[in-house]
Amino acid sequence: MAWFVHGIRSFFPDAWDKFSGFVPTHKRHDLLGAYARRLDDPEPQVRIETARHWGTYEGSCSTLLASTSTVAHYADDRFALGLARIEAHCFANGCFLEHDQLISGIDRISHLPCSVVQGRCKMVCPIDTTNGLHHAWPEAEYLVVSDAGHSAWEPGICAQLVATMERLKNAMSV
Repeated sequence: MAWFVHGIRSFFPDAWDKFSGFVPTHKRHDLLGAYARRLDDPEPQVRIETARHWGTYEGSCSTLLASTSTVAHYADDRFALGLARIEAHCFANGCFLEHDQLISGIDRISHLPCSVVQGRCKMVCPIDTTNGLHHAWPEAEYLVVSDAGHSAWEPGICAQLVATMERLKNAMSV
């Protein structure tokens, strides 16, 4: 969460400047809180405008190569509002997990079939986090797509997700 809100600026300073610049200077010490409050504002136009900024930010950081169509999709009012409100709510609540809860409780799910598809250049959720999951859960299939970032619509990610679902479908129907 801290990476998404602050860390990405190391790689996307222009997108982060727009994202943070939307929040008044005196509230930038808590960007996530400022966005979460505006995304819950009673005024629909405030929520939409805030969601567009959130969506534009995430869309700008989601692909390996700059993609105006991805940014436009993420900034679309309906998509942006759903994405931003869900993400901000989850982030503001620690994704409803204790620190390292998934890794420390991996034994509870390690018997389940799982495939993890990760773009090597994924800036929204960096590969080091997924790599930690891979080490804790070696039974899970771990697929790193070398020429992709975060977006499921990048060709390599999309192809791996479809192939993975086909394998799981076939395994489940046996």
